Amino acid sequence: MKFPSRHAKRLQHPEYWRSVDTPDLLSFLRHRQYTVKDEPLDQDREHSSYKADLEQIVKYAPPNTATHKKAARALAAFPNQMKSKRCRNFRLNQAKIERQKDLAALNEQDIETLKIRGAASMIKLGMDYLKKSADVAKRLQIKAVKRKHQRSSSSSPDPDEKERQDESDRSDNESDRSDNESDRSDNESDRSDNKSDRSDNKSDRSDNKSDRSDSESDRSYEESDGSYDDIGDREEENGEVDSEDKCNEWESDKEEKRDKEEKRDKEEKRDKEEKRDKEEKRDKEKRDAGGDKGDVDDESDIGSDEVIIITEFDEEQEGDADWDDIYERIEAYRSKIPKKKRATDPLFYYIIDYTGQHQPTQDLFGESFEIMREMVARLIPFKKDMLSEEDGEFLDKVLEATDLESIPAQTPMNKQIKDLVRLLKVNLKRNDIDTKPHQVIRVLIPFTDATIDLPENKLYQLEWGENEMDCCPSHLLKDCAQMPAAKCNFRIMCTNVSWTAEIGVGHVTSNINYSWCDKIQLMHHLRDMLLNIEHNLPDVCESVFPIFGYQLVGYHLKVYALISRWDLYHLVLIHEAWLPSTETGLSQVEGGMGVLLSYGRMMRETVERIEEFTMKKQKAFRKRKPESSPEDDESNPNPAPDKSQPSPKRQRNQSVEPDEDDDEPEKPPASPN
Repeated sequence: MKFPSRHAKRLQHPEYWRSVDTPDLLSFLRHRQYTVKDEPLDQDREHSSYKADLEQIVKYAPPNTATHKKAARALAAFPNQMKSKRCRNFRLNQAKIERQKDLAALNEQDIETLKIRGAASMIKLGMDYLKKSADVAKRLQIKAVKRKHQRSSSSSPDPDEKERQDESDRSDNESDRSDNESDRSDNESDRSDNKSDRSDNKSDRSDNKSDRSDSESDRSYEESDGSYDDIGDREEENGEVDSEDKCNEWESDKEEKRDKEEKRDKEEKRDKEEKRDKEEKRDKEKRDAGGDKGDVDDESDIGSDEVIIITEFDEEQEGDADWDDIYERIEAYRSKIPKKKRATDPLFYYIIDYTGQHQPTQDLFGESFEIMREMVARLIPFKKDMLSEEDGEFLDKVLEATDLESIPAQTPMNKQIKDLVRLLKVNLKRNDIDTKPHQVIRVLIPFTDATIDLPENKLYQLEWGENEMDCCPSHLLKDCAQMPAAKCNFRIMCTNVSWTAEIGVGHVTSNINYSWCDKIQLMHHLRDMLLNIEHNLPDVCESVFPIFGYQLVGYHLKVYALISRWDLYHLVLIHEAWLPSTETGLSQVEGGMGVLLSYGRMMRETVERIEEFTMKKQKAFRKRKPESSPEDDESNPNPAPDKSQPSPKRQRNQSVEPDEDDDEPEKPPASPN
């Protein structure tokens, strides 16, 4: 709302009225909550300040202006807005915040009282133990003095005196036993108190260690006299050394934990060494086999900057995996899939997911899963486009600048970066107002405009919206629960051919609970796109033609590639990045731009390949095929296969429907007789 600066002094919250177009009580309360942070709001005071500001605007704003009209409407709607459900829910949330703070304060008080109780109980236990140790030392000293006095008085005592001494010793022993029994009862009561205190106060074990050291010193003092083994044995029998046994148990537990940690460290070191050895062996094998392979330009690890593209294949290059056996495993697994789970199982549609998200796929193939993934990864380009040093420095300046207009953009890429950062800063400020799906879309569209949907691009066209994509797996969901659709989808259409060619697709999933269902839909759509291209361009079947699509789960962007090879479909994750979700996370702009720039390059390469195959098809139509003689057929040892009749496995892949007919076995052909 616009109003003169001289009137802003009369308002209590002018920053809100300048930032809002149409005032609303709920938006005002949210603004106040954002400024106050975690403290709860005083509802009456906020309502009165909101009403007072509206009255001031109505009073001093010129009549018949937009500001005056909007303020008058808001003032008239103020009583109804106070009683609305949204404001009521906001007040309930405020009450919850206050309740949580009170509970946190009470928890802190309870913790402090428990600490005080634990300290008091430990002090009491220590004092009792000191008293007992003092009594024991006193008795020992008295007995030592008596024995020394008896030895010095008479070297050969009479039998009567011996009997007296024995009786006195017996009486002393009985008194000691009675004392020990009383001490044992006290120890048992103390032990029960200690158990209750130990359950409440685990942090007081350090005090127990000091008590443990005192008990060890007392024991060493008792053993230093050398003539009181009977008393020590009696103390052990009567339970005097229970605390020492507990200490020993704690020490043994600590030693066991240390041993377990050492074993874990050793196992981790062994695993790391084994992984290093395996990687070194793979590198050596690749280096040794680098000069023998003809169609591979350069070999490197998967995910590196170098590109590994194989356009034609021989049987020798297919590695150690037995694809016939793999196909038979999939057929056996498909026959056991329940009817309700077919729609969400990629193996039912002959799609192998190498991302590791589908655990039954890894369990089915076992150790050969890694070999299969390496073989498929060699067929797909993994190169990721990055910004140049100059563009990266310009991006750092734009992110650090407070005024973007003061930084000049000299190149087209600089203009794209500047516009992208400007839009992101504006859109990310609306996170408190927009819903989660709108927040994600407001972040994704500026990235797409800066990397894929460029104005000078005329090779393809982007189409946005929920209804832009055909529901390709709809015929596969018979008698099954419908899968929830993505919040927003888009597809890329090739504009240089006469037929409808989809070359790219994207799914946006704002709810992580639906990410797997949306990924299944993405697999189906990529498969149908590839089948459509192979139907219009039959020469594509003879080479590897990857189709690319991405899925945005929240702010996590994942780019997938799907190819058709060995009568199966293979899905591989090639790139991933995080898009910024807040203003403080704008440093992630460079990673998102790199992934989407590489995605745009893949789209351009796909269009070029489609144009190339289309030209080959047109040339083949223009040429006349000469009539072949039987001599030429005999001289040709490797005749070309008939492409009009696809293989039975290809027919199965193209017509996959989860009907009841799949559960029944195929009938054998009728006999000619």
